[in-house]
Order: sequence, then structure tokens, then C-alpha cells
Amino acid sequence: NTSFQYRGDALNLIEIGRELGVRHILEGSVRRSGDQVRINAQLIDATTGGHVWAERYDGAMANVFSVQDQVTERIIEALKLKLTPAERKAVETVGTESAEAYDSYLRGLELLAGRRRYDHDANAQAQVILKQAIDADPQYALAIAGLSWAKYLRTTTIHHDMDDSIVFKLAQKSIELSDNALARRVLSRKHFSLFGFDWVGTTRRADKAREELERAHELQPNDPDVLIDLAIALCFAGEPDRAMELVMKAQELNPGHPDWYYSASGIARLVTGDPEGAVRDFSKWSLGDPNFPRPHLFLAAAQALSDRTEAAKTSLARYKDLYHLGLRTVEAVRNRWPMAPEHEEILVKGLRLAGMK
Repeated sequence: NTSFQYRGDALNLIEIGRELGVRHILEGSVRRSGDQVRINAQLIDATTGGHVWAERYDGAMANVFSVQDQVTERIIEALKLKLTPAERKAVETVGTESAEAYDSYLRGLELLAGRRRYDHDANAQAQVILKQAIDADPQYALAIAGLSWAKYLRTTTIHHDMDDSIVFKLAQKSIELSDNALARRVLSRKHFSLFGFDWVGTTRRADKAREELERAHELQPNDPDVLIDLAIALCFAGEPDRAMELVMKAQELNPGHPDWYYSASGIARLVTGDPEGAVRDFSKWSLGDPNFPRPHLFLAAAQALSDRTEAAKTSLARYKDLYHLGLRTVEAVRNRWPMAPEHEEILVKGLRLAGMK
């Protein structure tokens, strides 16, 4: 999503490289006609704008993995990269031998990206396409994880439609077939989530969620969404300093990151004695999704601790207007999102100063 914001724009490649903080840019096109695919690829040195190499690849969709491997190998050669065995395995692993399943998996995940993850129609379409991927290859772990993720996202927006047993069974099945970060992210919600509803049997233990997310981080160390999920869990598990380190790395990896990234940095700043910084981050989080209640709750606490009492009362009122299902008392918030005692004391103090009973 970060790179796609430049799609179709006549921006200078040197400028794009500077904005993204990258040294090289891969650009080109993929064209498909029937069973044939053509890939035009150019590797650009973003510091000079000069071409490192450019080639065209033609092949059948049935052999698309072979074509993809050729492009990847040429990039590795051009950049003179030396991959570790783990990196080599990651590059070569697709997870399926079915081009149809792979195509459906990618299209399904694309429908769940960005703001569309909360679009009910896009989510329903994604589930249909991901099921097609699974039909094409019933052992395709990533497609099963994608379907689990789609169902989880649906439950976060339609409470009465919640079926956590299916969500977590799919995630567990995916891991049994081939361990992957997305399924681990889903399983972490069984223990703790800042965004979703309380599942039946939720442990409310951020340390347990952290264990799942640490494994996700091992599997995909440069996935910024994984880093933010882990950072949030660390904030509630008593490690806000490490959480902030992960937030900074995630924001560097994804300069055009979504607003929910600010939830992690805001909470880390709040519990480490920087309410002013927390106000800035929670404000950005709330602007990204003004009808989502969570940002306004934490914003109210940060504003109160920054001696902005009236603003804090306004934010708390906004939170209560948006959230009619509960968590309307300090004790309810404390039970829903337990924190390390010293950090919980800060949050509770802010909420009480904002007027929460």
C-alpha cells in the first residue's frame, strides 16, 4: 500500500526513493492475456535515477512461479545480495503449486488491505475469493490464514456476527499445515486485542498474545503490521520501551503507514510519562477513524494528564457516544485491558481526571 500511493503519478524516482527511504526502486508492469503473462521490470538506482537493469519476461500462467523466480534472482544478482538460508527459503516459498490458488490468495488479501478491511462488501468478496483459493489447493496454509483473518476482521465490525470458534480453528489449521505470521496474528487475538470484541474464553493476557506475536515476528521480521501488533502487546505486557523501538522500525519500513500505528506509540508514550506526545499520537489515531471509539478513550486520559481537562471531558463524551456496549467505567477498562500495575495506575489516573467513574 505504501508504494501503490505512487501508482500512476509522474513523480521523480529520486524523490520517491527519498520519501520511502530506499536505495532502489523496482518498477514495471504485469500484463495478462488468457493463459499468457508478460512482465516488464526495471530496477532503478534511487540515488541517481539510473537503470541498474531492465528485462522482459514472457511465460504461461501455469509457469508463473518460474517467471517470478527469474525476476527475483535477477534482482538478487543486480544488488549483489548474499541471502542467509532463512532468507533464501523465504524468497523461494510460495506455499502452493497452484497458480490459480496463488492468484486468488493475492486478490483476496488485496481486498482486506487499507481501509477496505472494514468494508463489509469487500470483506465478503475477499472471503469468497479466499475460499476459491482453498478449493484449488486445500493444503494452502496462507489462503486458510487469509480466510481466518477475513473472518476475524468481520467480527470486529459486526459483533452479533461473531463466531470465534471458526476463526481460531482456521488459524490453527493453517499453522499445522505451515507456520505463518498471519495465522499467529489471528491467534494472538484469542488472548488480547486492543481493537476487537471480547471473545468467549479470551484470556485477557497480553503476555500470551506477545508469545504468538514474537513467533510471527520471527517468521516475518520486516512486516510492519506484525511489529505494531507486537508493540501493542508489549505496551500492555509491561515493556513500553521495547514497544517504542518496534514502532519506530515499523514507521520506517512503512512511511505511509495507517493511522492505527499511532495507537502503539501513543500508549507507549502515555505509560512512560509523555502525555503530550501521547495526545499527538492519539489525536492522529482518532482522525484516521473518527467513528472508532478506542482512540477517544485513550486520548481523554492523555489530555487529562496534560492538564487539558475540558478537552479530556469532550473526548470521553465522544467515546461514550460511540461505544454503547460497555467499558464505561474505570474498572471495566482495567478488566478489559490489564496492564503492568505501574502503567495501569497512570492510565487509571488519566481516566479519572477526565471524569470516568
